[in-house]
Amino acid sequence: MANAQNSIHHAPTVGSQVNAVEVLVHGTVAHGYRASKLLERSIHNAQNDEIGRVHDIVISGSGNTAFAVVGVGGFLGIDEKLVAVPTDEFEIEGADKVLLPEATKKQLEAMPAFHWSE
Repeated sequence: MANAQNSIHHAPTVGSQVNAVEVLVHGTVAHGYRASKLLERSIHNAQNDEIGRVHDIVISGSGNTAFAVVGVGGFLGIDEKLVAVPTDEFEIEGADKVLLPEATKKQLEAMPAFHWSE
């Protein structure tokens, strides 16, 4: 029996048309993080300063990169600036601690503003 963590199931085809999708079962999927559990979480740095809040997760058009839309500054959402931070820069501790260990609030505030496309 194949190892379920690294098995690939190829899609059946007829001519050049795919009749199903190819499924890759991999250990990192099972051990990843649900976007729904990261939304609205506070982000802290290594000094435990709260430096922002995760508002959304955006997947690039190629599907290879994910960004967190982070709100920084402001008070209760007023005058808050949105910035995009690659999710691979985050560390997750326990069930609910989101870290950008080397970041500061000033660094996030200095990033280019994120704007939703229309």
